[in-house]
Amino acid sequence: MLELVDRFLPVLCKIEGDLGGAPDIDDLSRTAFFSKYHFQRVFREVCGRSVGEYVRARRMTQASEILLHTDWSMDRVAEAVGYQSPRTFRKAFVFHYGMAPAEYRRQGKTYWHRYYAALTEGELQHLHSGNITLDPEIREWPERRFAGFSRLLPMDSPESDLLFERARAIVPPGSPAAASPRCFVWNSPEERLLRMHHFAVVHDRSLFGELPPGCEELVLPPMRTACFRHRGPMAVYEWSKRYIWQEWNARGEWEIDEDSPAELRFRFDGPAISQAGFEVSLPLKRRKAAPPPDPAAL
Repeated sequence: MLELVDRFLPVLCKIEGDLGGAPDIDDLSRTAFFSKYHFQRVFREVCGRSVGEYVRARRMTQASEILLHTDWSMDRVAEAVGYQSPRTFRKAFVFHYGMAPAEYRRQGKTYWHRYYAALTEGELQHLHSGNITLDPEIREWPERRFAGFSRLLPMDSPESDLLFERARAIVPPGSPAAASPRCFVWNSPEERLLRMHHFAVVHDRSLFGELPPGCEELVLPPMRTACFRHRGPMAVYEWSKRYIWQEWNARGEWEIDEDSPAELRFRFDGPAISQAGFEVSLPLKRRKAAPPPDPAAL
């Protein structure tokens, strides 16, 4: 797969050069030296989305930038990103961001989990290096109970390390559980805007009779999760997260339930800067109905 990356970089450049226009599949196929039929199949395999899905995601990101940084009318924004009908543009924007363009502008904040930047050579090589799970393991969980500590923290706060220390201290020394407390993360839409999340470090509730002093109980309902694994430098960690939340999450019957707790497990096989790894189990929910196709992006 890595040898295909070089063939698709010129294709991505052509798409980026004319996001407001309708993609010419015949021209893009010739650029990648594929037949039209094989081009569309291989584009999805390499880039994670169909050409139409990629264009729509990029258009919505471009529209969000225009909304935040200009005072253009909605008609002008729609036309700039390739929509002849403001009504069609509004419907596509609401589906992508969960709010109308005018409300997005009023809030004045970027929704990073919906922000879709152009794919780069490094990112494509990472996705096909074997260091990120492209097809996750799907798991079914009964109700689960945990005990531990949680706080509302900024993203990547060093205070999360203190929660791990407190969680390890409440189990007997030498216990296997002390070495591997579990970490759950969740936030509301408003907290996502502020780049904040609830960070909980816990153990199975069955380890304790009464709750240790200061501990909280976390009860998770039955759920279905998708389990992904990442390995490699922390510098490419964001690329793995982007694939999971954007490329994988854009297809199939199920999508990530961003309002429910996700489980994270980090490990370091060597120097943290070069040998980081993580496993993430993400709660799923049935996907809402897709919007009508956008003829201009097909």
